[in-house]
Amino acid sequence: MKKILSSLKFLLTASALGLFLIPVWAGVAGSDTAKPAGFGSQAPLIAGLSAIEDSQAFQRYSVRKKSELSRLLYLMDRFRGSGYKVIYDGLEYDSETAAQESRKFIAKNYKQEPAVDWIRENAYRSSPGGNVIQVKTPDGTILDLRDVLIDELESLRRVELKVSLQS
Repeated sequence: MKKILSSLKFLLTASALGLFLIPVWAGVAGSDTAKPAGFGSQAPLIAGLSAIEDSQAFQRYSVRKKSELSRLLYLMDRFRGSGYKVIYDGLEYDSETAAQESRKFIAKNYKQEPAVDWIRENAYRSSPGGNVIQVKTPDGTILDLRDVLIDELESLRRVELKVSLQS
Protein backbone atom coordinates (compact mmCIF):
# COMPACT_ATOMS: atom_id res chain seq x y z
CA MET A 1 0.00 0.00 0.00
CA LYS A 2 2.83 2.38 0.88
CA LYS A 3 4.43 1.74 -2.53
CA ILE A 4 1.14 2.49 -4.30
CA LEU A 5 0.68 5.73 -2.37
CA SER A 6 4.23 6.75 -3.13
CA SER A 7 3.66 5.98 -6.82
CA LEU A 8 0.54 8.12 -6.83
CA LYS A 9 2.45 10.93 -5.13
CA PHE A 10 5.03 10.70 -7.88
CA LEU A 11 2.43 11.01 -10.59
CA LEU A 12 0.65 13.89 -8.91
CA THR A 13 3.54 15.83 -7.44
CA ALA A 14 4.67 18.94 -9.25
CA SER A 15 8.35 18.41 -8.66
CA ALA A 16 8.23 14.94 -10.12
CA LEU A 17 6.99 16.36 -13.35
CA GLY A 18 10.00 18.48 -13.79
CA LEU A 19 11.85 15.22 -14.15
CA PHE A 20 13.14 14.79 -17.62
CA LEU A 21 13.17 18.28 -18.46
CA ILE A 22 13.51 19.64 -16.46
CA PRO A 23 16.19 18.80 -17.94
CA VAL A 24 25.84 20.99 -16.57
CA TRP A 25 27.51 19.59 -13.79
CA ALA A 26 26.75 22.56 -11.62
CA GLY A 27 28.71 21.14 -8.74
CA VAL A 28 25.91 20.35 -6.35
CA ALA A 29 27.23 20.84 -2.84
CA GLY A 30 27.20 17.62 -0.90
CA SER A 31 26.43 15.46 -3.91
CA ASP A 32 28.25 12.16 -3.68
CA THR A 33 26.91 10.65 -6.87
CA ALA A 34 29.34 9.72 -9.60
CA LYS A 35 30.05 12.02 -12.52
CA PRO A 36 30.17 10.36 -15.95
CA ALA A 37 33.51 9.93 -17.66
CA GLY A 38 32.55 12.24 -20.52
CA PHE A 39 31.63 15.13 -18.24
CA GLY A 40 31.96 18.48 -19.93
CA SER A 41 32.73 17.03 -23.35
CA GLN A 42 30.59 17.14 -26.45
CA ALA A 43 30.50 13.36 -26.44
CA PRO A 44 27.28 11.78 -25.26
CA LEU A 45 26.99 12.41 -21.54
CA ILE A 46 26.33 8.82 -20.63
CA ALA A 47 26.36 5.57 -22.57
CA GLY A 48 23.15 4.94 -24.43
CA LEU A 49 22.65 8.44 -25.82
CA SER A 50 23.70 9.30 -29.35
CA ALA A 51 25.61 12.46 -30.16
CA ILE A 52 23.27 15.44 -29.85
CA GLU A 53 23.48 16.35 -33.55
CA ASP A 54 22.45 12.81 -34.49
CA SER A 55 19.52 12.57 -32.09
CA GLN A 56 15.85 12.72 -33.03
CA ALA A 57 15.40 15.11 -30.11
CA PHE A 58 17.80 17.60 -31.73
CA GLN A 59 16.09 17.22 -35.11
CA ARG A 60 12.73 18.08 -33.49
CA TYR A 61 14.30 20.92 -31.53
CA SER A 62 15.85 22.34 -34.71
CA VAL A 63 12.46 22.92 -36.32
CA ARG A 64 10.80 24.45 -33.26
CA LYS A 65 10.77 28.15 -32.48
CA LYS A 66 13.76 28.69 -30.17
CA SER A 67 12.69 29.38 -26.61
CA GLU A 68 13.38 28.24 -23.08
CA LEU A 69 10.30 26.03 -23.31
CA SER A 70 11.62 24.37 -26.47
CA ARG A 71 14.84 23.59 -24.57
CA LEU A 72 12.82 21.86 -21.86
CA LEU A 73 10.89 19.91 -24.50
CA TYR A 74 14.21 18.91 -26.06
CA LEU A 75 15.33 17.42 -22.74
CA MET A 76 12.18 15.32 -22.46
CA ASP A 77 12.60 14.11 -26.04
CA ARG A 78 16.30 13.43 -25.49
CA PHE A 79 15.78 11.01 -22.60
CA ARG A 80 12.42 9.50 -23.59
CA GLY A 81 12.82 5.82 -24.31
CA SER A 82 16.51 5.95 -23.41
CA GLY A 83 16.59 3.19 -20.85
CA TYR A 84 17.23 5.71 -18.08
CA LYS A 85 15.16 5.44 -14.92
CA VAL A 86 14.17 8.25 -12.58
CA ILE A 87 14.51 7.50 -8.88
CA TYR A 88 11.93 9.52 -7.00
CA ASP A 89 11.52 8.96 -3.26
CA GLY A 90 13.20 5.57 -3.64
CA LEU A 91 10.99 4.31 -6.47
CA GLU A 92 12.18 3.87 -10.07
CA TYR A 93 10.17 5.17 -13.03
CA ASP A 94 11.01 4.62 -16.69
CA SER A 95 11.95 7.61 -18.83
CA GLU A 96 8.74 7.38 -20.86
CA THR A 97 6.56 7.80 -17.76
CA ALA A 98 8.75 10.59 -16.43
CA ALA A 99 8.61 12.45 -19.76
CA GLN A 100 4.81 12.15 -19.98
CA GLU A 101 4.34 13.46 -16.47
CA SER A 102 6.90 16.23 -17.06
CA ARG A 103 4.95 17.50 -20.05
CA LYS A 104 1.77 17.68 -17.99
CA PHE A 105 3.52 19.55 -15.21
CA ILE A 106 5.12 22.05 -17.55
CA ALA A 107 1.85 22.66 -19.38
CA LYS A 108 0.26 23.55 -16.06
CA ASN A 109 3.08 25.38 -14.27
CA TYR A 110 5.71 26.76 -16.63
CA LYS A 111 5.96 30.57 -16.48
CA GLN A 112 8.58 31.45 -19.11
CA GLU A 113 11.56 30.99 -16.76
CA PRO A 114 15.00 30.21 -18.16
CA ALA A 115 15.25 26.43 -18.63
CA VAL A 116 18.23 26.14 -16.28
CA ASP A 117 16.32 27.94 -13.50
CA TRP A 118 13.31 25.69 -14.03
CA ILE A 119 15.53 22.64 -13.72
CA ARG A 120 17.25 23.88 -10.59
CA GLU A 121 13.88 24.51 -8.96
CA ASN A 122 11.87 21.53 -10.18
CA ALA A 123 14.29 18.68 -10.87
CA TYR A 124 16.27 18.50 -7.65
CA ARG A 125 14.23 17.41 -4.64
CA SER A 126 11.03 15.42 -4.39
CA SER A 127 7.93 16.83 -2.85
CA PRO A 128 6.95 16.28 -0.12
CA GLY A 129 9.79 13.84 0.71
CA GLY A 130 12.62 16.26 0.01
CA ASN A 131 14.86 13.51 -1.39
CA VAL A 132 17.28 14.26 -4.22
CA ILE A 133 15.76 13.10 -7.52
CA GLN A 134 18.20 10.83 -9.29
CA VAL A 135 18.70 9.08 -12.60
CA LYS A 136 19.80 5.51 -13.04
CA THR A 137 21.57 4.97 -16.35
CA PRO A 138 21.25 1.75 -18.34
CA ASP A 139 24.64 0.66 -16.95
CA GLY A 140 23.42 1.20 -13.36
CA THR A 141 25.25 4.47 -12.62
CA ILE A 142 23.27 6.74 -10.27
CA LEU A 143 23.43 10.49 -10.93
CA ASP A 144 21.54 13.54 -9.68
CA LEU A 145 18.85 14.33 -12.24
CA ARG A 146 19.35 18.08 -12.02
CA ASP A 147 23.03 17.79 -12.86
CA VAL A 148 22.41 15.51 -15.84
CA LEU A 149 19.77 17.85 -17.26
CA ILE A 150 21.78 21.01 -16.77
CA ASP A 151 24.81 19.37 -18.38
CA GLU A 152 22.68 18.31 -21.32
CA LEU A 153 21.43 21.90 -21.68
CA GLU A 154 25.01 23.14 -21.78
CA SER A 155 25.89 20.52 -24.39
CA LEU A 156 22.88 21.64 -26.43
CA ARG A 157 24.10 25.25 -26.23
CA ARG A 158 27.55 24.23 -27.50
CA VAL A 159 26.06 22.27 -30.40
CA GLU A 160 23.81 25.21 -31.32
CA LEU A 161 26.86 27.50 -31.35
CA LYS A 162 28.82 25.04 -33.49
CA VAL A 163 25.93 24.70 -35.96
CA SER A 164 25.46 28.48 -36.18
CA LEU A 165 29.19 28.98 -36.86
CA GLN A 166 29.03 26.46 -39.69
CA SER A 167 26.14 28.31 -41.34
